[in-house]
Amino acid sequence: MRTMMRAFHVAGAVAFVGCSARQPAPEHSAPASVVEQITAAEQAWARGIIDTDTVALGRLLAAEFVLTGIDSTQPPFPRAAWMTNVGTKQVYTDSVAIDSLRITGTADSAVATMRYFWRPIVRGQRMGDDWTSLRDTWVRRDGRWQAVRRQRLDAFPER
Repeated sequence: MRTMMRAFHVAGAVAFVGCSARQPAPEHSAPASVVEQITAAEQAWARGIIDTDTVALGRLLAAEFVLTGIDSTQPPFPRAAWMTNVGTKQVYTDSVAIDSLRITGTADSAVATMRYFWRPIVRGQRMGDDWTSLRDTWVRRDGRWQAVRRQRLDAFPER
């Protein structure tokens, strides 16, 4: 599956403006419907960040959502602060690429691991392009998927 949105993609294709390369499709250990739904949710999350759409993001992120780093040296970053940063464009991006998406789980909970590229803009200043590894934890509530945690799995590059 390949969806382009200002250099945005998901699954086994790597695609940036003007170039692409095929990679083997990752193996999933979740029901096919869960893989499809979580893939769509990850795409919607990326679109929400690019569009700074806090309404769409509010549906995707559970009330208890936190962003965490690779270890306990940084405190968890709560949903309210994350939504404020995106909504006021304190931190946002105009490009997202998701690669090597792997989904494990059941009908009610899932974990998505991926390589994630973004071009962060912080307080109006373009930062360096950033590839990172992420792990998102999802739960199904009232028939819809919500992220309860996003964990960065590698260190932030020096800026």
